[in-house]
Amino acid sequence: MTGRAVTSRVVTSRAAALVVCTTLSACDTDPFVPPDPLTPRESLEVLYDATNGSGWTNNHGWTTNTPLYEWYGIEAPFGANEAGAIVGLDLRDNNLRGVIPPAIGNLQSLVRLDLRRNEALAGALPAEIGNLAMLEELFLSSTGLGGPIPREIGRLTSLRSLSLGDQLTGSIPPEIGQLSLLTSLGLTGDLTGSVPPELGRLTNLEYLVIRDNRLTGPLPPEIGQLTKLWSLHLAGNEISRLPAEVGNLAELRVLAIENNNLVSIPAEIGNLTKLAALGLLGNNMSGPLPIDLLDELPNLRWLSLSENDFTGPIPPAIGNLPSLRDGPPPDVTVGVHHRIYLNDNRLTGRIPDEIGALKFLNYLNISNNELDGPLPASIGGMTRLEQLYLGGNNLSGPLPSELADLTWLYRLGLESNPGLSGPLPADMVNLGLAYLNLDDTGLCVPNTEAFREWTAGISEKIGISTCPA
Repeated sequence: MTGRAVTSRVVTSRAAALVVCTTLSACDTDPFVPPDPLTPRESLEVLYDATNGSGWTNNHGWTTNTPLYEWYGIEAPFGANEAGAIVGLDLRDNNLRGVIPPAIGNLQSLVRLDLRRNEALAGALPAEIGNLAMLEELFLSSTGLGGPIPREIGRLTSLRSLSLGDQLTGSIPPEIGQLSLLTSLGLTGDLTGSVPPELGRLTNLEYLVIRDNRLTGPLPPEIGQLTKLWSLHLAGNEISRLPAEVGNLAELRVLAIENNNLVSIPAEIGNLTKLAALGLLGNNMSGPLPIDLLDELPNLRWLSLSENDFTGPIPPAIGNLPSLRDGPPPDVTVGVHHRIYLNDNRLTGRIPDEIGALKFLNYLNISNNELDGPLPASIGGMTRLEQLYLGGNNLSGPLPSELADLTWLYRLGLESNPGLSGPLPADMVNLGLAYLNLDDTGLCVPNTEAFREWTAGISEKIGISTCPA
């Protein structure tokens, strides 16, 4: 009989004893002796069977008599076998299919457990996960694991990184606030309720990602206690308010709260001098653009205020954004693109001349507003601009010749501005455009050999017409 058969028989008999004990009403008088905890080898074989190990992408060594450290995905000291200390289990991207069995809780020497990107893993995370007291890293995102987060997860007080998703339900258990060593926390799925104030106890947290859930209500003021936080992602929830205490997050570089129910942002956001990226797309904000809160943030270079209900003109102060006007400071530590999104609001008036001062801007989208008047000649000052989208407004007049100074430009959308008219500036043939949209405008392409060659080289062109002779 093989070692695999012997072990399977032991595991099966122990499982049978557990079933008897949990189904008999007089378990304490039953003649069966409760089984001893499974050994690491036995527990791993239970995991193998519960997740269709024969169908894994790589199952080298599993269920054989070879030492555990030779099994694929296992990190164990040399010589570890039946009673070996398994310190790491990494089976990410390995086609696990089934459920995580309670036996996972017997691997109490684990420091790292990584099962992410196994989409066919299903069922709930067993409460026995709380037995892994030495665990420092737990990665279970991009799986089919669902159900509530077990409260026992609060016993994993050695955790430094925790990532769960994407089918989670229920509320965020306040016990997560006991994981005081966490530096990274990610929770995605279908979580409901509010963000618990206990998260404010995670004062070592640097990355907090709780996106694409259905969390409601205001963000608790305790969030301001996370003074080491670099990145806060709350996109895709129903959060209604940011507390003033968000201004205490002095180390924050990224604040992403897209697609929530915010109606305003606190003035204290102006205290976030290290903020590089601010994403507020798809909220319920109205009134004037809050540029006055942002134009003194020295690191801000990615700003999204699109798909809200902002009204009024684009403030001239937009030209004062320091990183987009003068370049990022020399001590920049976060690499983000230099972009501004103001599209899909109800902005009116003319595009201010001051916008041309943003010479480090790479991307500008102010489409689908109610802007009018001519395109300012100062736009030629944004010499690093690569993409410019102005469609769906009421712009009028000819294009300024300075548009040809945007030598980095490769995408230009001017569609649905019927008042724009006249031939394209002659020097535009020097732009290496890959996309040009002139649909529903009065703009035309001069009937010259240079322009014919130029338009032929544009891979995606819409609404192109030749000027009459």
